Amino acid sequence: MRNRWARLLVRGEEQAQQSLDPLAHLTKWFDPKRLTVDLSAAHNFVELGFARVVQMIEASSLSEEEKAEARGRANLKLNAQIASLRALKDGNYNLSNTGRDERLHSVLTNIKRELRSFIQFDGQFLVTLDIKSSQPYFFTKLMRKRFYSASAKDRLGFKSLVAKPTHKGRAPHPPSTTTSPPSLNSVTLSGCLLMPEKHTVATSEIFKISWNEGFYKHFARLVAPSPLKKEAEEAAVAAAKRDTMFLLFDSQPRKFSSAQYKAFKRHFPCEAEVLSFISRLGVNLPVLLQRLESRVILEHVTKRVAAELPDAVMLTVHDSILTTPGFSADVEQIMASELASLMHVQPGISADAHTSHSELGKLQAFAQGIFTNTFETIRKRKGISYAQYQRDAPMLQVLPKHDGVTLFSARYYDSCLEPLYDEDLY
Repeated sequence: MRNRWARLLVRGEEQAQQSLDPLAHLTKWFDPKRLTVDLSAAHNFVELGFARVVQMIEASSLSEEEKAEARGRANLKLNAQIASLRALKDGNYNLSNTGRDERLHSVLTNIKRELRSFIQFDGQFLVTLDIKSSQPYFFTKLMRKRFYSASAKDRLGFKSLVAKPTHKGRAPHPPSTTTSPPSLNSVTLSGCLLMPEKHTVATSEIFKISWNEGFYKHFARLVAPSPLKKEAEEAAVAAAKRDTMFLLFDSQPRKFSSAQYKAFKRHFPCEAEVLSFISRLGVNLPVLLQRLESRVILEHVTKRVAAELPDAVMLTVHDSILTTPGFSADVEQIMASELASLMHVQPGISADAHTSHSELGKLQAFAQGIFTNTFETIRKRKGISYAQYQRDAPMLQVLPKHDGVTLFSARYYDSCLEPLYDEDLY
């Protein structure tokens, strides 16, 4: 049994490496001598964030029992962020491309966006290039008739995307709920998809969107009973994004009788038909979209950048590319050009420079994100309780080290002492 387990581990490592070989143009940038982390500053940021999260929890409508649970969960989430930063510093990148989503996963993908300010490459801060409203943007591919009729050899076509992977290193899981890839002949095509593609593109709301502005803002304005005022727009856009993620990522049939789907169908009737069509096929829509995104980014966009700008740093986080300031404008231009060529829709791309000057400005967003995620999961929790993990500050289970020196102070110690926070900073 032990020898069999050892053979399986070796085989798994070999398959993982085989899956990474075609991505050498990306994996080569994971170099511990060049990719560095300011752990000390990151620790301080996380601790200040934790203090704000605790304040939000205490001011919330949760019961005392739920607050204890929330503090424990928040503590674990922030410990996980620090652990990921430490792994990045130590060169433990956990690179993987064997999942059914075909994404390139790494320790970097686990690190929250607000903490990227503490990561540098060759001493330079990073710039994140993001596709705006990326999942709705990739959904536009599903609105085209040629997507479904494309040959199985077309890796961006439906037949290839739902097929069982054949190359080594890939997990054998097609993105469907059926035991074999679905047949288009088994389900009547959506009315929109039976129409000529030019007609679908001309009449579908999703092709009228300015992607520089993004899908969620467009959706929010459509469903609003009256023109959105500036102060109400942010909340409306956030609600539109939540509703869109529910429609794209929830796998339960109940979503087709939900208020969100009915509102979506009023303004996006053809798009709603396609959602229903994909569901009837038994296809796992989130995995289909993630696989499409991965192939576009990893096999096309980044390879074109590597060919035209061989010295450009590229660290991918799913649909985003992180690069250095000197290359950001050129990488963005190539990224937009290649996406438009493949998707036949001009994308919107945002550039976010992660400078040290922006750290405290992002602290509130960081804390709010941790709190919101914790709050939403509290009343859904089942089984194990995490209340016992509540502490004064993160990193209490393991004393952190920086450059070989143990960082030991009251803020890392589980005691009755007050954490050493600078009150003026929050």
